Amino acid sequence: MQLGAQIYALGESVIRKESQAIFDRFAAMEYQGIEMPFMMDIKDALNQSGLKYSALHVGPDLLVNPQNLIEHMLLSDCRHLCLSGPIGWHDRTLENFQTTSSLINEKAAMFLKEGIQVHYHNHDFEFLPLGSLAQRPIDILLSELDPNLVNLCVDTGWLNLVGTCPITFLSTHKNRISYVHLRDFKGSVSSELGGGQIDLTSIVDEIKTNSAIDWVVIELDPVPYIEKKFENSRVYLAKHGCL
Repeated sequence: MQLGAQIYALGESVIRKESQAIFDRFAAMEYQGIEMPFMMDIKDALNQSGLKYSALHVGPDLLVNPQNLIEHMLLSDCRHLCLSGPIGWHDRTLENFQTTSSLINEKAAMFLKEGIQVHYHNHDFEFLPLGSLAQRPIDILLSELDPNLVNLCVDTGWLNLVGTCPITFLSTHKNRISYVHLRDFKGSVSSELGGGQIDLTSIVDEIKTNSAIDWVVIELDPVPYIEKKFENSRVYLAKHGCL
């Protein structure tokens, strides 16, 4: 299990301008990898800092031209692709989740052939009932996504926030999970790890029972002094025996 940081909270313009300095600082915090929220040539900067490219995290709309993604990831030695939300992001109907699942299945085989694992990353809205039958998007995703092609990137913070036990979900779907996001919330507001109400140590204990999980990645929302909150989050995990 390797520890990474999803750095979208730093902002795209800052990442593009200061990537080397950012990576060097995360390496000094003893992170092992960086999850990128957009495509950018970071191979040399990562190599210089000693970090790995844990995953590229984008929307499924980019699967329309998968070859660009594949070429970027192979050149950057990135082996995980995390996809968030349905096609178009705002169309969260059950029908669009079915369409999205079909698209992901269709393209995931191309990535797997190149040694790249595709994951679907959840938020809270996938767990909210929709329609007259109160069906949830997550039910569509679990039913329609081919487990031989697509894994889950489980965001434990969103699960907890929506009232779904992260530990139970991680255990129930263990054979479909190889990448996890750790988050904490104070009420409904994102916080650094240890600053909220989520039982992170029990979640990490469950994660450790799954040898297929390659990366555990800390995700934070954009706030002032964000890098200090990443540092505090890693220190919290280490202090509580989670690393």
